[in-house]
Amino acid sequence: MQCGAGVAVAPLQIYSSALAFAPLVSTARQTFEGTTAAWLTLPLPRVALRWDAALHRLEGHSSGVWAVTFSLDGRRLASCSYDNTVRLWDSDTGAALHTLKGHSDGVNAVTFSPDGRRLASCSNDHTVRLWDSDTGAALGALPYGGRPLSSYFAHGQEVVGPSNTGRPTDPDVSNLSISESKDWILYCNRRILWIPAHLRPQCVAFCQSRVGVGCHSGLVYRLGFNFEKLPR
Repeated sequence: MQCGAGVAVAPLQIYSSALAFAPLVSTARQTFEGTTAAWLTLPLPRVALRWDAALHRLEGHSSGVWAVTFSLDGRRLASCSYDNTVRLWDSDTGAALHTLKGHSDGVNAVTFSPDGRRLASCSNDHTVRLWDSDTGAALGALPYGGRPLSSYFAHGQEVVGPSNTGRPTDPDVSNLSISESKDWILYCNRRILWIPAHLRPQCVAFCQSRVGVGCHSGLVYRLGFNFEKLPR
């Protein structure tokens, strides 16, 4: 049973986790989806149709995700991957907006400009590329000089860089984190959502009440929480 470990540790919390990650046509999902916990605010992640381990069939990159980051307003989520691409997602709906191609090697960092209109990505090909986040158009490429990725935006504006540690970078989410073993999402150091082994993150980003997750399989998904409705 894929959720066995979580049941053993926290049987009460596993109910919401099982519904969030169960395959679409599973008996559990079809029977109990209408009773999903009220504190999960975004549509549930896009998961497999049936029980299997074919994670490469899920929407996302074709190789492992190196980093994920939100725009400062939380409306968009960017991910970068060993597959040499950057992907841009609608944080509200989970829809794929753009696939940004141009790097010749794995992309290891990505960040938004302060206004969210541009995106900068850094790759093992030793270049930094700038993108229009509205259209997906390439704006140029520069040699990577070891500077913070945010410094490549005009006027020296600084932005919050991508997080690979699972620690929040926005003061509004200082109480939201992920466990050291990456199997639990925590609120105030309290376990609130268990993550099945095959969906555990390689990288994580936080913005306000949202969590963006990138997996070794190439899958990208996001979760949203209403802290006021969390069980006491």
